Amino acid sequence: MQRYLCKSCGCTFSGVGGFVGRHLPESVIVRTISMVAAKMSPAEACSQLKLEGICIHPTTVSNWVSDYSSIMCRFSAMLRINTCHMWHVDEIYFKVLKKARYLFAVMDSESRFILAYHISKDKQGAKLTRLFRAAAFCSMRPPRILISDGLRDFCAPARKVFHRMSGPRFVHICEIHLKNIFNQNNIYERLNGEYKDRLKCIRGLKSENPAIISMIVAYHNFFREHTSLDNNMTPAEAIRDRHCTCYRFGTFTQV
Repeated sequence: MQRYLCKSCGCTFSGVGGFVGRHLPESVIVRTISMVAAKMSPAEACSQLKLEGICIHPTTVSNWVSDYSSIMCRFSAMLRINTCHMWHVDEIYFKVLKKARYLFAVMDSESRFILAYHISKDKQGAKLTRLFRAAAFCSMRPPRILISDGLRDFCAPARKVFHRMSGPRFVHICEIHLKNIFNQNNIYERLNGEYKDRLKCIRGLKSENPAIISMIVAYHNFFREHTSLDNNMTPAEAIRDRHCTCYRFGTFTQV
């Protein structure tokens, strides 16, 4: 790639716009990360790009996923979201270096936006208080209804974080029945299926806090279109359009 010398500062540049420190255009990087976040492995993404005349190494793709997933996590941590009154929480089992791990996450019911997630070594005794506090910090108002499965470890942390001394009473529904069509956790179970489909394609996770988990969450919130939402919107678009709000420096500002 042709590079040019700046006569004023002495730095070199390529003349092609893109992300800082990257030689390839931003369109290629975004498309590659989207393929990895969807269902492809880094090697499969490289094979797909090779058909288009773009030759990169799978390690480069893994570095892109690690770097930009951390950027997306920091951006998501700055947001304050006007959520609905009902949240869902559940866990999913996966393996890291052949050891059992559990992924806990909190999701808004109407927009399907993942507010917070936590990876724990044990299903019993996980730090769920920290999870609920992170979700409450991301939201502009606490939930009135929390729906989970029959895991009893959700009860005490939920009451500790979301209990109110005044106003509407907080209700935690942890007994789900098939006949109860109003209080079901099927929305989150669909998210668990999405996790399983993606983690099944990975040969092995090599980190306690893998970057691919962060990228899956970011892909779900900002890029994946959901047929259950109006006009096949993403969760971020559903929140923005429903409340007529926009992102601005870590908060949603009325427009």
